Formats: sequence, structure tokens, C-alpha cells
Amino acid sequence: MRRVRLGFTLIELLVVIAIIAILIGLLLPAVQKVREAAARMKCSNNLKQISLGMHAHHDARGVLPYGARTWVGDPYPPGPGAWYDDFSWYGIMGPYIEQGNWFNMFNFSVSYSDAANDGARRVKIPLFACPSDAGIQENEWTSNTWARIRGNYVANWGNTDYGQNTKSGVTFGGAPFRPRTGMKILDLTDGTSNTLMLSESTVILTVNTGWHGPLGETTHSVGGQTFNGWQTPNAAGGDEIARLMPPAGSLNGRPTPVAASDTLLQVFAARSKHTGGVNAALCDGSIRFFRDGIQLANWRALSTAAGGEVNAGD
Repeated sequence: MRRVRLGFTLIELLVVIAIIAILIGLLLPAVQKVREAAARMKCSNNLKQISLGMHAHHDARGVLPYGARTWVGDPYPPGPGAWYDDFSWYGIMGPYIEQGNWFNMFNFSVSYSDAANDGARRVKIPLFACPSDAGIQENEWTSNTWARIRGNYVANWGNTDYGQNTKSGVTFGGAPFRPRTGMKILDLTDGTSNTLMLSESTVILTVNTGWHGPLGETTHSVGGQTFNGWQTPNAAGGDEIARLMPPAGSLNGRPTPVAASDTLLQVFAARSKHTGGVNAALCDGSIRFFRDGIQLANWRALSTAAGGEVNAGD
């Protein structure tokens, strides 16, 4: 009687394994693309919710949130820190993004860095975190004065620098956010559909105990709560930062920064972990994906609120 052969030969098994490996190799990029598309959609939804919160603030108070509560030369509120350690737009958004309990944790009669605000400063609000960024919402310091959470969404501070000055012959063209007081929508004379409101920033990784500079510091007014249109999204040129250069191991893929001689001269580009560009909210509440290759003149035009530019397209 002939024996019935069971199982595979070694050659057949190797062929099956090879076919499975090829199929996995074809499938993985597709899965990664689906995951990135889902993350980008979640990120754009975050921006949508924050921008709606900005408009809700405007409806309630008649202006957009201030970009920074305290500025150079202003009396500093009780508590530790300097003008650049005080509240940004981030802390006052709670009631307008369905985070009233978090908002009520803050004591606005003292500085943002006061110990009374330690608990609120440690709260991670998922809305402020892009799911594509591996360094998502890290706490950089254990001190009850300096503990704070970094975030991924930043406010449009205009086309030049943090001081909103003329830079290298380029005149500051206005911005929807500024220090001390909020802007009225009617003052955005370039039009809400032609003016950026918010974009993205990648966070600095915590590689050891200590402060690693302002990049991604959206929670207070050190500068990292903003972006400038001076460079295009995900620019190859480094950001211009003052006071402290982040260690190389903490840059999270960002190019090496350039030293700025003063906090007001800082420049922060919009940056993301999405392939090929950044999500951004316009002042009319719409969300768009802007490619890294956008013309610099057009990106700067979009970052001005009263620049009078004719063309602010792609």
C-alpha cells in the first residue's frame, strides 16, 4: 500500500513563509498610512475644537484670548517667575473647551508659576496633544513652581518674531494674538479666511531633570505658546530661541536651534510629526493641511492679520 504523505516538505514551507513575508511587507506600509491618516484626522479635530473655543471666548468676552497675560515692564503678579513665566492663552481656555473643572483649579490672582497653581499645571488635557508626536505632553520638572506640561498646539504670533517687531527689513503685519489683551475679530482686516489662528508644534523630550527650553511650552508665555510665519512649516532652518538651548537628545526631530540674544527676538516655526506638512486652523474656524513646500511669501501673508496682502494662497 502507498503511504499517504502528511505535512509540507521543507521547500514548500519556505515558499509559504516567503509568501507570508511578502504579504506582510506589502501590508505594513498600508497599515502605517491608515494609522497616520487617523492621527492626522484626530489632530485636525483637536485644532477644530480649540478654534471653536477661541470663538466661544470671543462671543463671551468680545475678544479672542490674550496671547500672554504679562509682558515686558508690566507689574508681575504675586509669586515666582518673570514676565515670561506667567499665563498664556492656554490657561484661560478651560470654560470654552468643556474643561471648567480644570479652569477652576487655577488661581489667577497669583502668577502661573505659583505653588497654588501646581495641581492645575500638572493636568494633561488630551485636546492639547497631537497623537502623532511621541513626546506627547511630558512633565518637565518635579518642582511645584516649575512643573508644567508641554503641548502641541500654538497660537499665531505674526510674521516676524516673538516681540512682534520689524525683522530683517520685514514689517510686522499684525497677528490675531498679542500680549496683555485679546484681539477683536473685526480687527483682523486681512479677513478671517486669510489669517491663521493656530498650528502645530512638536514638543521637546525630557531626557533628564530640568528645563529644556521654550519649544512646545504652550502652557505659559515663555514664547513656546506661539508660532511665527517667518519660516515655512517644518523648515530646515532652526528656530531662534533665547535663555537655554535644548540638549541635542531632546529635540524630537527638530533641527538644531539658533541662539537669539533676547526673548523678544525668538522665532518658532510651525512643526508637526505628520508627513509633508502641518495642520492649521484659520480664524474663520476652518482647518487645513499646509504643505511644507508652501511659498514663504504666502505663508507669511497667512500669518499676518492686517498686512494688506492680495494673495495668501498656497
